[in-house]
Amino acid sequence: MKTKDKIIFRLSVIFIICLLSGSILYAQKTGFIVKRESDMGIRTISLSDTSKSIAYQWNLNHIYSSEAAWKQDFEKLKGYQGKMGPYKKDLTLNAKLLLEGLQLRDQINLLQHQLQSWAEKRLQKNINDTIRQYLVKELSLLTGTLDAEQAFVDEALLAMDSIKIQTFFATEPKLVTYKPYLNNLMRTRSNQLSTDAAALIAQAGDVLDSPQKMFNAIKQDLTFAPVNDGNGNIIPLTGSYFNLLNSRDQKVRKDAYNSRMSGYYKHKNALAMALASEVNRDIFLARAQGFSSCLEWSLLEEAVPIEVFKNYITAVNKNVPSLQKWLNIRRRLLGVDSLSLADIYVPLPIPGYNEERYGYDESLKLANKALIPLGESYLAIFQKAQSQGWIDVFPSPEKAPWLGSSSMVYGVHPYVLLNWDSTLFSLKTLVHEMGHAISQNYISQDEPFLYQRWWYCTSETPSTCNEILLKEYMLANSQDKIKKLFLLQDEIDRTAHLLFNLGLESEFELVVHTQAEQGGTLSADWLLNSYHQLAKKYYGSAISLDTLDDMRGLLDLLNNPWGTCYVRYVYSLGYCASQNFAKRLIANEPNIQNTYRRFLGRGRMHYPIDALKDAGVDFTTSAPFEETLKDFANKVDLFEQLLKEIQ
Repeated sequence: MKTKDKIIFRLSVIFIICLLSGSILYAQKTGFIVKRESDMGIRTISLSDTSKSIAYQWNLNHIYSSEAAWKQDFEKLKGYQGKMGPYKKDLTLNAKLLLEGLQLRDQINLLQHQLQSWAEKRLQKNINDTIRQYLVKELSLLTGTLDAEQAFVDEALLAMDSIKIQTFFATEPKLVTYKPYLNNLMRTRSNQLSTDAAALIAQAGDVLDSPQKMFNAIKQDLTFAPVNDGNGNIIPLTGSYFNLLNSRDQKVRKDAYNSRMSGYYKHKNALAMALASEVNRDIFLARAQGFSSCLEWSLLEEAVPIEVFKNYITAVNKNVPSLQKWLNIRRRLLGVDSLSLADIYVPLPIPGYNEERYGYDESLKLANKALIPLGESYLAIFQKAQSQGWIDVFPSPEKAPWLGSSSMVYGVHPYVLLNWDSTLFSLKTLVHEMGHAISQNYISQDEPFLYQRWWYCTSETPSTCNEILLKEYMLANSQDKIKKLFLLQDEIDRTAHLLFNLGLESEFELVVHTQAEQGGTLSADWLLNSYHQLAKKYYGSAISLDTLDDMRGLLDLLNNPWGTCYVRYVYSLGYCASQNFAKRLIANEPNIQNTYRRFLGRGRMHYPIDALKDAGVDFTTSAPFEETLKDFANKVDLFEQLLKEIQ
């Protein structure tokens, strides 16, 4: 259960996730490039590859057979208005009333979920459908009313005596379904704000959101110098940045990078003020709830022990030599005298490599082989998804142009959205989103609707594990050393981002918050210098850093889609868990398929670190981080060895 302050600051993000029903930030979470340049024009999907075949489209009739059926349930949902009112006074009077009130809330929320899923998926299929836009808007307004009518529930439960709650469990066995939910509320009770304090903070929402508003206002005033595209054309940076960073000409890359960073550098003092305001907001909210540090505050929601974060930072720092070795290999392959941050994005020129194309049907066969370690029952669901309208495959002019998403319709099945373009990225996205989907399917089987949401810590593990299994299968079954080099580079760059790049960001976030918590100032000069020192520690002599590079740290922290601090590390943690599971599945460790199946079915009834530990991945030690970092170093060594063999 989220604390009230985090609800305020994650509201916009949660609304987007709910409204669009999918993990649409996949590229931002995992991409080594796209995440950084979202404000400069992101990768788009070609609309030329289309298919109207029913076999490659969603079957939304599984949710509602017709619009008339949807509208019938919409009227039913309207009828729930005011139904929670009688429980506002008497919810905790006795066990029977508590059970009735909680069950009624679940009924309302489940019906909302089903209505929302159908309407929004129809809209995803045709983003220009004004009728569906209207339905979604009407549903959103009704949902807001119903949510407000439920708002008293947690407050009433937090006011209960612990002994009384245990008595209720003893007298009403059906309340056992709600035990994890109630226990979690009680766990956070001492840090909950009073009713008056929560109301005051809610009223100050606009003020507390001002740092990001300030950042957005600064971005609107940015100007970037035009750059030469390498062909003699002077072009604007906006909309071209991604392509320019992929140029084979280092001067083009460097000019584009410097143009962007120079534009921000002109506003360094205003940007520093925006970041300082955001950090001070975090400190204010953490202290209001009785925490001495923002780190402790941020870890409360998912019950993550503080040593997990410390283990992560320590392990990454210990292993930076392997990152520096990889960066030096990059420098040699790119043929440059010195490597800059502009050069760590561009794909390496693997000698003799020609990009492969992957047809969708052939890719399904490849994926089925790669995922064999997951077991027959897992593959049966994967194959069912292919034939029964779970996956919408090809792009079309009216379809939402996302790179990939997956969402569960409770009581029905998951739906996966793709925009297939026959690249390796599409193939990886297929197995990635199916990892999400099958985990969602298992959670819906194993846990009630109340617990269906993932924890941040484990949200990417099922999907990333599938990607690792795919990549390991392709590496093991290819005799082509050039292809192996390409696959290795792709995985090494991914790991470099998820462990070292996010490690640098997370450590800088810790340094910045600690400085402010101890009463220090966050001036532009202090922020830039602090990031410079950390970046030198991570990159060593492998990258030549200059003043403009120091802006990266400031921008990394301000580019904050989560609305709260210390979230980046969870992607590193999830990736390390994925590596652990994939290695054990490939080795066919005794009972690993059952162990992993149980983990995949864990929603919010179990805390994420506990669920991982139960499955044999203990993040209260540094072992999972160290194992993944060792694998990274081994892949760098293998890449270097194969490169020597073909040269």
